[in-house]
This record gives sequence, C-alpha cells and structure tokens, in this order.
Amino acid sequence: MTQVSYPRLSARTQHFTLGRPRSFSISPDGTRVLFVRSGSGTDRVGRLWTLDLTPGDTFGHEEQLVDPASLLAGGDEDLSPQERARRERMRESAGGIVGYATDETVSTAVFALSGRVFVIEIASGDTRELPVRVPAIDPRVDPTGSRVSYASSGAIRVIEVDGTGDRELVAAESEDVADVVWGLANFVAAEELDRSRGLWWSPDGSHLIAERYDESDVVKWQVSNPTNPEQPSVTHRYPAAGTNNPAVSLWLIAMDGKRHEISFDHSDWEYVAAVHWSKRGKPLVQVLERSQTQAVVLSVDDDGEVAVMRSQTDSAWVDVNSGVPAWGPSGQLLTIEVVDDTYALCADGASVTPMGLQVSAVIDVGPDDVLFVAR
Repeated sequence: MTQVSYPRLSARTQHFTLGRPRSFSISPDGTRVLFVRSGSGTDRVGRLWTLDLTPGDTFGHEEQLVDPASLLAGGDEDLSPQERARRERMRESAGGIVGYATDETVSTAVFALSGRVFVIEIASGDTRELPVRVPAIDPRVDPTGSRVSYASSGAIRVIEVDGTGDRELVAAESEDVADVVWGLANFVAAEELDRSRGLWWSPDGSHLIAERYDESDVVKWQVSNPTNPEQPSVTHRYPAAGTNNPAVSLWLIAMDGKRHEISFDHSDWEYVAAVHWSKRGKPLVQVLERSQTQAVVLSVDDDGEVAVMRSQTDSAWVDVNSGVPAWGPSGQLLTIEVVDDTYALCADGASVTPMGLQVSAVIDVGPDDVLFVAR
C-alpha cells in the first residue's frame, strides 16, 4: 500500500474540508435542514442536500437535491473575474454550489452556478433556471420567496421567482465595472471584516439595502502569474496600509428604483462591518473608523436617516463578531462587547452571559432565545 504524505493529503482534500457538510439552513418549523456537501473527501464539487427531520419513517433521511453536473450538462464552470475574486476573498476553493440563499420558511432556495441563477422548490425538488443577465453574482431570494436580487456587471438587478420581470434596479455607473460597483462587498469588507454580502432584503421584500463602492482612488498594482511568466500582468486595485480605501456607502432602495443614501459620515466611518434587517426592528448598520478603535451601531429610518444605538471604544482594537448587531427576541439590541476582560453577549449594553465565557458569534435569534458560539 502506497503511503500518501500529509501535505499531499491536505492538498487533495482542501485541508480536509471536502466531503464535510457545511452552510446549514434550518427551517423554522424544524422539519428540514439544507446543507452543501461534496461527494467525497477528494471531490471539490459542492451539491445541495436536505436532511428530513419530519417525525416518522423518513426521519434522518438525506436526499441530494441538486447535482451541478446535471444542470451544466457535464460542462465545466465558467466564472467571471468578479466571481473568481469574490471566492478568493472568501477563501473558497471548491466548485459547484458553494453557497445559496433561502426565503424565511426555507421553502425556496436560489444559487449561482457558472454565472447563471437557479431556483429550487425544496418540497418538490423542482429546479429551474431563471433568465437573468449573466454573469450573475450572489443571488438572494427575498424573505417572502417572491423575488431574487443579484449583482451583474456593476449593477443591481431583480427578477421574480417565477422567472418574469428581470429588470435593472440600479444601473452601473462606470464603463470600468471594477471601479464603481453596486451590490457586492468591497475588498476590505470581504478580506478583513469577513463580510461577503453587499445586498440585504427587507423582511417584507419591498426594499433592499445595497452597498456601493468606488475604487477609483485605490492604488493600482500589477500582478503577474509566476507559473506562466509569459502571460501579461493583471491590473489589480489593492488598498495597502496607509493608502486610500474604497469609498463605501449604503443605500435604501425600493422596488420602483427610488433610493435614499444611508447618511453616515464616510470620512469618519470608512468600514461597514455588518448590516442586520429583521422583523424585530429598523435596519441596523455597524460602522468602524479606520484605526478600528471606535465603532457605532446605527438604526436606519425609511428616508435613510440614522440614529446612534450603541458605541464601542477600545484603545487597541474593536473586534468584529459574526451575527451582531441584531435585534433580540424582545427587541433588545444584541452586541458582543468586552466586559471585564470577557467577550460577553450584551442586550442593550448589559452582559447576559457569565464572566469568563468568551462569546465569539451569534448564530441565530429565535422567538425566545439566542443561539451563540462561545468557549
């Protein structure tokens, strides 16, 4: 038997992540779990699966819902440069289905594959392609399951879930779509703040919050390919330390295209760390200043005006934690803050977790409880 070295095994399995379930979505009624998993520990093609939790004979049954090979008729994926860059920032090296979005009831899911958009009705398994403008990036179905938003060539587009009415909600502003982009996370957010999204639906599906970023003043770098030195270098904008960051703004957009800019001072608050929008309250936005020693949580009114809900200051570093800020079960503002050398889950500024229990992320907020990660 030939023994395979650890480095080779790690490379073949993508650091032992292939074949492992990930990207879980649990239906509110507790009857199903959606997840992504490849076929084996050396298969890099992600497929969409469901786990049946309905009491009875089918409890615990797994079913593969989508195999990318069948949707692409055996062809290879064709990714746009923007999608390749997005996956690189997310440290996503797998192929096939690498992410998806669902409506509130986890009845409908959408995903991108080779720059195209597909929608699946979970109960029936019916999968169909939506006639979108390609390449489409990061499709998101609204909580009601009626519409799908997506980014394409610097613009934001919306299509009905039945495949009708594809339209441009916000037009691209620049011939060079790499300079001014709507609906995607900028490099700093994706690379440093672990925020991969640039579009957020309102709970009733009537509005979007969208990121707009402008990299016109970001320094250009020439990146060559060391494995193919004969190829010409590629121009890449990179906000190195001490140089200009992209100019980032957030906009509240109605389905008729009317929009309001969310009015925080971008020169003071260069980083948008998180956006939260749920039925429990107004949209929340967390922004940070450049040194990341100060952060504020803002609530957003219908006209884009903001109010400061919570401020955080640290002489060294204000950390960014997944899942917060968010509205709690009874409308409390949930944050993760340092309290007596402990990262604590806080409700309206007051710690609600024991000292010494280090909270790192909020996973979900239920009707009566909060699910979080701690050590």
